[in-house]
Amino acid sequence: HGRHGQAFVSQHFMRLLGDEQPVWAFQARGLDGASEPHASLEAMADEYLAEMRSVRPRGPYFLGALCAGVFIVTIMARRLRDAGETVLPLLLLDPPNSVFQPGFLNMSPQRFEEKMRARKEDGGSGGPLDDPAYMKALIRTVLAFERAIALHRPLPYHGDAFMLSSSVRIRGEDAAYFAQMFAGNVVRHEIGTTHRNAMSPHNPAFARALLHSVERIRAAARDLAHEAPSTSANGTANETARGTANETARG
Repeated sequence: HGRHGQAFVSQHFMRLLGDEQPVWAFQARGLDGASEPHASLEAMADEYLAEMRSVRPRGPYFLGALCAGVFIVTIMARRLRDAGETVLPLLLLDPPNSVFQPGFLNMSPQRFEEKMRARKEDGGSGGPLDDPAYMKALIRTVLAFERAIALHRPLPYHGDAFMLSSSVRIRGEDAAYFAQMFAGNVVRHEIGTTHRNAMSPHNPAFARALLHSVERIRAAARDLAHEAPSTSANGTANETARGTANETARG
């Protein structure tokens, strides 16, 4: 999930992936209005890992993230690799370059609600925004996530990744932090000008880059299936989907 914490997977996205690709999505704790939001990204990653491994105890794992979810998924992937599991190249949808983006911390509740309504009208996730209890839980969860991001200091991730990115993030003032977050092989597709434009279901560049990236990740999984059993899990993960480090491809 992204900064809103909502586990929203559109029908269009699922159609692009096809019938053979199952998807499990994580929703941030706290949106139910009863549970307490996580105070740190590490705690969030630990809970998501436990839930994921209850369904799939062993890898290889195909992990993805939307926007600020990149900070969670890299923790998850690193912990899986440290445990000897194989992690396929990550699929990241317009990740921010650093934890220093202000997000919603300085936004008033009224402005946040207006933004969420506009997002829902544009076809994005929103939830039952006319329910005051839900809106209160949403704001509390979002602010907790923002505070956790602001306190987080990412460690370099040495695995591979495919990214679908907006121009504004590729060329952002904080772009220098990007290389510090990802030390592995990265293929970054430039698919739109802004975050909203890049992630639009009507953006053909998004569809092309998504299908290309998913096929490369599936190819990495097929290669793993043909490798000798003696190959180490972490070594395998480091050898999948070779590409030019920090390559940017226009969609």
